[in-house]
Amino acid sequence: MRKCLMLLGAAMLLSLFPAVSAEAQSRRTAGFALAPNRSKLRVDGETSGGWRWGWQGGGYVQQPVAANGLVGVRLEGWYIQKGEENFSGVVNSSIRINYIEFPLLLVVGTPFDRRSAMRISAYAGGTFAVRVSCNITVASGTDVESGSCSSFDADVSGTDYGLLGGVSLGLRNFFIDFRYDYGLKDILNNSDTSVKNMSYGLSFGVIMPLGN
Repeated sequence: MRKCLMLLGAAMLLSLFPAVSAEAQSRRTAGFALAPNRSKLRVDGETSGGWRWGWQGGGYVQQPVAANGLVGVRLEGWYIQKGEENFSGVVNSSIRINYIEFPLLLVVGTPFDRRSAMRISAYAGGTFAVRVSCNITVASGTDVESGSCSSFDADVSGTDYGLLGGVSLGLRNFFIDFRYDYGLKDILNNSDTSVKNMSYGLSFGVIMPLGN
């Protein structure tokens, strides 16, 4: 009985959205996604710190531009958590930098049957981000100190930019994608040391066509 109710609920959820087939990709589409991510900092090109778990979520609008919808341009807006964690056993530290990020991407699809509900695509492009918060925590034994990055004399830039690429698998109105975000800007203003972001995430989302 419980299994039947679950199947009925899934069918009702699917009926709320017009099915997105490969043919429908020739129209403008919108999507929304939530993703766990992992991030760390590249210090002078090296990645000696530890990965930090975080979250990212947002949406996008995609406009087809060529090849019957197989090539499109996508503008995204994401809230994304970056930074890193370091656990040495003596002094442990964590830096958490949160951004609103705007990727602009070129998307290339796979030419499946135009009526197929499955879609595979790859995308790449540039990103620009605005920092919304930055916090540092340092723990040594039972002593824990936490505060804004500026309170630790870390002048973290208010903006960031970089490159982003990924692959996506869609089925009907749902998709899963893997994305890698590679920062190009030195985000620490008051140091001769180069510090840049990097992160990757696995997104789970919903997609729907816009218009006829």
